[in-house]
Amino acid sequence: MRIVIVDGSSVLRAGLAQTLRDGGHEVAAVLADAAALPAAAARCRPDAVLAGARQPGGDAVVDAVLAAGRELPGLAALLYCAAPAPALAARLFGARRPGAALLLLDQAVEAEVLLPALERVAAGGTVADPGAVGVLGAAFGPRASGTGEAERSDPALGSLSPRERDVLRLMALGRTNSAIADDLCVSPGTVEKRVAAIFAKLGLNGGDGENRRVLAVLRLLSARPPARPLPTAPPPARFPARPPATAPLPYRRPPAGTAPRIRVA
Repeated sequence: MRIVIVDGSSVLRAGLAQTLRDGGHEVAAVLADAAALPAAAARCRPDAVLAGARQPGGDAVVDAVLAAGRELPGLAALLYCAAPAPALAARLFGARRPGAALLLLDQAVEAEVLLPALERVAAGGTVADPGAVGVLGAAFGPRASGTGEAERSDPALGSLSPRERDVLRLMALGRTNSAIADDLCVSPGTVEKRVAAIFAKLGLNGGDGENRRVLAVLRLLSARPPARPLPTAPPPARFPARPPATAPLPYRRPPAGTAPRIRVA
């Protein structure tokens, strides 16, 4: 497989290039600037691009990957970032292009994770870190169980029943089937049936179960805009400062031969 590497770190570029060569792949080009990717893709005709999309600058990397894909249809892309980036992932997967992957940096530097992921995206598959999917779901926020913007923009999502949409949204928050069953107060078997129905209605009939969960969640997230951030709560009211206590009057010794007066505070 011919692969182009894009990363601003020379250390990472060198390490990833060595990992790919050790895995039997050809490094077609090594770039420090994502802006050079579309021209490099047109010139080198690679099978895949491996790019670091660490913030800031991650949006420019996604722009370059999508532009390169327009220049070279079928170009697979595996992006990695230091921490899950919901907006970046939504743009990458929302383009509905085959052969896309998003990994965390600590996974991308592991050959046993990186090389199989590249093979999968080169074959048109999708790979996403399940932990990142949970973060994506939390960032997009829960919605009411009725038909919303996501369902209207995707007829297959609109075909899901309200209960199936509830399950899909909980999947987007990273819940397992047993956790979904607890949240919805149903049996695990009921959740499994609803998950199977979701896969069937979304046309996700092939691949392993974990990959189909990722694809189903990405299908939902790519069809809905990010939730607006909640307004910042106003600062708590400050109580006025207590007035200083009145200083006690100085004690005056009574004249000689006079009984002292006792002052009651």
